[in-house]
Amino acid sequence: RPVLAETFVDPEKFEASCYRAANWEMIGRSSGSGSKTPKDVYALPLAPGWRAILKGERKPPKRMRTRDLPPERNPATGCRPSTEIAPGAAETSKKADKKSPNRPNARIPN
Repeated sequence: RPVLAETFVDPEKFEASCYRAANWEMIGRSSGSGSKTPKDVYALPLAPGWRAILKGERKPPKRMRTRDLPPERNPATGCRPSTEIAPGAAETSKKADKKSPNRPNARIPN
């Protein structure tokens, strides 16, 4: 089970604002040996105590199965169960009775 995600961003081309907005943390800069251009390194912790886990000082938490979670929300995604319908979704699906000529199984709203 992964405990940390990392990505590399070229600061000359991108500002990495989407990573910062999603709580990724800049942890340093690469040496640029492979691409000759140093890149900013961003990390996102996926498990509590990830540093200790990567150092081998602690075991990773047991994997939770989605079916074992309470029906309120899935903590991994923060999403509601699929049995709930978003407001307005039922009205949209009722209106969508036309078929698209390019995709016969697709429905498009009126």
